[in-house]
Amino acid sequence: MPLMKCLTFDIICSLMFGLKRGPMREGLAKDFADMLAGMWAVPLNLPFTHFSRSLRASQRARKVLAGITRERRSMAAQGQDSSGEEDLITRLLTLGGEDGPDGLTDEEIVDNAMLVMVAGHDTSSILMTFMIRHLAKDQVTCDAVVHGNKSFCLLSMISYELFK
Repeated sequence: MPLMKCLTFDIICSLMFGLKRGPMREGLAKDFADMLAGMWAVPLNLPFTHFSRSLRASQRARKVLAGITRERRSMAAQGQDSSGEEDLITRLLTLGGEDGPDGLTDEEIVDNAMLVMVAGHDTSSILMTFMIRHLAKDQVTCDAVVHGNKSFCLLSMISYELFK
C-alpha cells in the first residue's frame, strides 16, 4: 500500500479497533488490501480472480474483527477495562440495537467496523495527501500551520522541516 494509505490504515486500526502494531495488524492490512483490490473486479467467483481473492480476504478480516469483538465482550462481562481506551468496538458494545437492551450482536458490530474501515480508508488517505500537497506548495499556509502548532500544540508531530 502507498504511504498515506498505510498511515490511514494504521490510524483506523489504532483508533477504531485498538489494535497495536504486530502480526495481527499486519495480517489485517494484507487482507484489507486484497479485499479492496477485488471490490472493483468483475464479480466472477473463480479461484484465480481478484473477486474470489477479495471474498476470501474479506472473510479473514471479518474473523479478525469478530475475534476482537468477542474478546472485548468477554472482558466487559468480567468487568475488566477492555483496553484502557474508547475505541469503536468498545463503544458499539455499549449501544442498544434491534435486540433491545442487550445491544448489538457481534455480526452487527463486525458489519459496522468493516463499513468504517472501507469508507474511511480511501477518503482519509486522499484528504491527507491533498493536505500535505497543499502545505508543500503554499508556504504561507504551511507557516500558519507550523506557527499555530507551536501556540496550542495540537499537532506537535508536524514540524517545519517536514515540509521543506
